[in-house]
Amino acid sequence: PDMFQSIINLAQTYAALGRHVDALPHFEKGYQLGIEIFGERHRHTLMSLNNLATTYNVLARYDKALPLNEKVLRLRTETQGEKHPDTLTSLGNLAQTYNYLGRHTEALALHEKALRLYTETLGEKHPDTLGSLNRLAETYVALGRTAEALTLLEKAMRLATETLGERHPVTLLSLNNLAVAYLNLGRYAEALALQEKTLPLAIEALGEKHPHTFKSLNNLAVIYAALGRHAEALALNEKALRLYTETLGEKHPDTLISLNNLAEAYRNLGRHNEALALHEKALWLRTGTLGEKHPDTLVSLSNLALTYTHLGHHAKALPLNEKALRLRTRTFGEK
Repeated sequence: PDMFQSIINLAQTYAALGRHVDALPHFEKGYQLGIEIFGERHRHTLMSLNNLATTYNVLARYDKALPLNEKVLRLRTETQGEKHPDTLTSLGNLAQTYNYLGRHTEALALHEKALRLYTETLGEKHPDTLGSLNRLAETYVALGRTAEALTLLEKAMRLATETLGERHPVTLLSLNNLAVAYLNLGRYAEALALQEKTLPLAIEALGEKHPHTFKSLNNLAVIYAALGRHAEALALNEKALRLYTETLGEKHPDTLISLNNLAEAYRNLGRHNEALALHEKALWLRTGTLGEKHPDTLVSLSNLALTYTHLGHHAKALPLNEKALRLRTRTFGEK
């Protein structure tokens, strides 16, 4: 047991420092050792399995993360019951893996169940319940159901601010997500005011390299672009990509969203050759990491085609547009 704990402690320290590649082999070793010492169904072993799955998620190795998340949810449900906090964590983790894979409908069902169980168990004002509320709203946004997401996010922001204060990570997450909802609904003035408020709060409370800070930075850049403030958007996108790459690595989905946004900032400024290089890189990385049918990969495919069009390379744009339409139709249907 002492060796097991030492291995897990080292892995968690690496993870806390953002060194997930270094953490991975220790989590793998810890999980195997947990099976040998405690058995497959023991809570220590399941904790190790959950950590291993989470690390694969962070490293964007979703083919590895998915079966592990499914397994830990099943075993925790069987051994601890569906309302245990550990089980609810696993339920949310599996839903997020589905989201990362673009399987948002499957994610939605799990997030709806998780929110119901969190509310029944912990109450609507608990930080874990508010986090679950945010993840459900994010899934609605991913499905294009932004009006439904808005109702949830306004509630989440109000409860988080009242209960936790405006500098708490859950409150900052709620503010970020609410700004995105306003942006998607074309309510740019509200989105801008909210995001300009959130970014300095996130930097002050969490530091420059926290995921919520990245999200604030990225969101503000998108809002500037929507308002035609492209030079300001470019500066923020360049900073966001640097921070994402340093912290999460170049293949993480959030890093690739930032890469795509930077390419779009260049395109908006008429710097099409610079945009082209980034869109080519984004498409290559997304295809390798997420697969060619993932929604983010299809966005990169279309953006690359559009950039070729702006450069007058219509012969190169045509097969990309044909492929994008074919894959979208095959994956999502004609509507």
